[in-house]
Amino acid sequence: MATDRIGELLIRESIISAKQLRDAQVDQHRTGKRLAYSLAKLGILGEKELTEFLARQYGVPSISLGEFEIDLEVIELIPKEVAIKHTV
Repeated sequence: MATDRIGELLIRESIISAKQLRDAQVDQHRTGKRLAYSLAKLGILGEKELTEFLARQYGVPSISLGEFEIDLEVIELIPKEVAIKHTV
């Protein structure tokens, strides 16, 4: 799903306005970050709301990893660089 498509779907479902999308896109182009980052940074759409929206679009459940305790052995399987890149 392309960034523009996500923005269009958010507008179509009345989750954000066209102006809010434009503001986020301006910030996105200025910072080089993802649209989701700009939406959250500007206080337009929270991470939880965006996650729930994307889960509905893809037809998959949304979970919060904060609700799970992960064994240290499993955590150590993730290379440090990958964990930093994906903020795991």
